[in-house]
Amino acid sequence: MTNLKSEVFTHCKAKIVQQLTGVEDTLAGLKEALHSESKSTAGDKHETGRAMIQLQMEQTGTKVVAYRDQLLMLDRIEKSSLSTADKVAVGSLVYTDKAIFFIAVSLGILTVSSQKIAVVSAVTPAAQALLGKSVGDVVQVNTTSYSIKAIL
Repeated sequence: MTNLKSEVFTHCKAKIVQQLTGVEDTLAGLKEALHSESKSTAGDKHETGRAMIQLQMEQTGTKVVAYRDQLLMLDRIEKSSLSTADKVAVGSLVYTDKAIFFIAVSLGILTVSSQKIAVVSAVTPAAQALLGKSVGDVVQVNTTSYSIKAIL
């Protein structure tokens, strides 16, 4: 089971790096488009085009910051908690009777080694219900009850 936790962690990091690379490529393309647009002399149409590109650059920049923050969070988890614990904490892989949760960053459902893992951030309702709990505890998330079977 501990090996699965390492695989999940590696998969999460790779997915975020892939997303970050895509967004950084988009940002580079927008910068090039802005540079090309600055050579135009079409008046109001030119200004509107520049404004639209700058807005897209701001939105894309926000995504870059979010992905970098997620990578920093994973780095902190890697340094502090890739070991077994008796209570659920950030960085825990939590086996329940209905699902497996990895409390780290919000990536949704990932399939790792043929297992479906719900990768959630600590602020999600599921993580909030699980944090601080131990094996044998039962938590309620919305209308579903989860019994904790193991914590890694």
